[in-house]
Amino acid sequence: EARERRENLRNAFRVVDELPQHRRVGLVDDVITTAATLNACALALRAGGVRTVWGLALASPFRT
Repeated sequence: EARERRENLRNAFRVVDELPQHRRVGLVDDVITTAATLNACALALRAGGVRTVWGLALASPFRT
């Protein structure tokens, strides 16, 4: 399932406006299951010139 999710999101996001280099961006996701969405967004932002990407999830289905 995780591999399929990553494949489905490959190249799904892109930066459409120019972003200044050295910019920091924070991503917020409601629930992390495989982290594929955050990873795909972070890769697109990095390709668009963002230097630092922070990710935050509000919930996770994993138990400790």
